[in-house]
Amino acid sequence: MKRKIYIIYAFLGMTFTGCDNILDSTPAVTISEDLFWQTEDDAEKAIIGVYGPLMDEYYFAGHTEPVWDVQSDDLYRAGDWGDDAQLETFNANPEQGELFGRGWKLKFEGIKRANDVLRNVPSMSISEQKKNEILGQAYFMRAFHYSRLMLIHGGLPLYDENLPISEYNKPRATHAETYEFIERDLEKAAELLPLSWPEADLGKPTKASAWGLLCRFYLYEEKYQEVVNTANKIFEHKDLYSLMDNYGDNFLVEKRNEKEVLFAVKMMMMADSPAWPFNLYFYPHAFGGWNFFHPEQSLVDEFEYLDGSPRRKIKFQKEDAENCKYVFTDNGKIVNWQKEFIQRDPRLRATVVTCGESFNMDGAVYTFPAGDTMTGYCCNKYIDPNHHAGLCNLHYCIVRMSDIYLMKAEALLKQQGSSNAEIDGLINEVRRRVGLADISNCTMEDIIHERRCEFATEGLRHYDLIRWKLAKTVYANDNGPDGPRTFVEGKHELLPIPQSEIDLSQGVLVQNPGY
Repeated sequence: MKRKIYIIYAFLGMTFTGCDNILDSTPAVTISEDLFWQTEDDAEKAIIGVYGPLMDEYYFAGHTEPVWDVQSDDLYRAGDWGDDAQLETFNANPEQGELFGRGWKLKFEGIKRANDVLRNVPSMSISEQKKNEILGQAYFMRAFHYSRLMLIHGGLPLYDENLPISEYNKPRATHAETYEFIERDLEKAAELLPLSWPEADLGKPTKASAWGLLCRFYLYEEKYQEVVNTANKIFEHKDLYSLMDNYGDNFLVEKRNEKEVLFAVKMMMMADSPAWPFNLYFYPHAFGGWNFFHPEQSLVDEFEYLDGSPRRKIKFQKEDAENCKYVFTDNGKIVNWQKEFIQRDPRLRATVVTCGESFNMDGAVYTFPAGDTMTGYCCNKYIDPNHHAGLCNLHYCIVRMSDIYLMKAEALLKQQGSSNAEIDGLINEVRRRVGLADISNCTMEDIIHERRCEFATEGLRHYDLIRWKLAKTVYANDNGPDGPRTFVEGKHELLPIPQSEIDLSQGVLVQNPGY
């Protein structure tokens, strides 16, 4: 029986930064594998298909990837979708088919497509340069799809391009084995990918994209020297990779921010896109959004005052329909919302919009209305000033150059036990970009603070707290609208394997502990 390959290369809009010419591609077809892998154009269409699942609603277009942040103390789940509420309160269960089951299938669909490319392209009669570029992307994206599954589910069944169909019902590999598989793919990707792409291909993964993700996973595994060595490979190319002058420019596609954004998923949704626009989840109701995710007060409190004044902790007081759904007090006094944003770390305004604040959007001035949020805030990183809710052209950043600075600083500090000029210099590079004063004798607490401010609402906080062994303590003291939460160590580091997949495997897949 001839195998079939399903190539989807006109998908929803865009799935990664750059490459706008993909929008002009022909609709998807089904074709015999024996007839397909013939030309360079075939190979290009196939690699485009590997990116396709990213823009599904249950991957990056709303659910599930942006949703994981509601487990952290950065975002409060304010929408009415029950699965989000169960995530936030650490009550997720294996039967949540839409949240876990659809995301699982989409990621493994991406892995399958990458394997098709890796199995067929090496024997094609195309130039070695083109072959390497396509294979490098396939290795990178296979690692990427696997990494998004591993972060939430742990060890996984591992499929490479040579696995016979008869062996597809595989048990889960260990967490360590899954890390090794992902790291090998990223290492191969770094060998094959270019340092940069020409204008028409901007946004495809580069060597630095692979090195950046390698740094992250080495850090998660406490391989500190590997973090330092890999970060140094990126720093050797400061002519290509550096920090943007304006922090907020990292999240808008139009700003040509590829020097800092080492890899991002481009959320491009136009009026005829057959998917829910990503920004619907973040816009308030008054702007046509679904108002699902709201920054928490503790996140706002984290950002420094530029004059060095002590950061203040503000607590919930009561409902107040004249102000916002909730108001907060500082030493017994009602807080002046706008005053709280004056002379603060500029990353605060780039991250958060507060009640009563006016801003430009789609060519008009809008005022964020009182009573339209559970915390008094909405996410500014995911408001596109050029489009109302329903249309967007945004970056969901996966790895940025500032992360390379902070990951290397953390790895060196973990190795050495105390700071030095190099560690201080790395963290101060990130702080200087937003006008904050230098620090000296950097501690782990400084890095924890800096990472929260730098990457707020970008999906890293929850996993940072887990690897620092701080999740239980932080969530027990959470001052969000629903109060403290119970994080059970040994269980809540991971989410459940979809029960539907365990059933399909006839018990070959084993559930995570506690579920």
